[in-house]
Amino acid sequence: MHTSYKVRPTRIYSITFQERGRRRVATTGMEFEKSNDIVVAIFEASGPVYFVCTLSRGIGSGTPYFIGRDEVISVNEFDLE
Repeated sequence: MHTSYKVRPTRIYSITFQERGRRRVATTGMEFEKSNDIVVAIFEASGPVYFVCTLSRGIGSGTPYFIGRDEVISVNEFDLE
C-alpha cells in the first residue's frame, strides 16, 4: 500500500465506526460487509484516517477503505499475549 500518510505500528484487530447513520464493524480475518471481501489488515494513519485493507482493496491493487477518525466509535487491538 502506497500512501502519503505515515502508518502507525498499532496492530488493530477491529474497528467500529459510524457511516451515514449506520454502525459498521471491520474485523481482521472476517468478511467486510461493505464489500463482502475479507479484511486483511487495518492501519491507523498519522492523519485523520484509518485504512481498512481487503483482498481486493489496499492489498495488491486498489485503494483501501478510508475511515475518518471522527467516524470511529471504538478500536480493538490484537491481544499480544
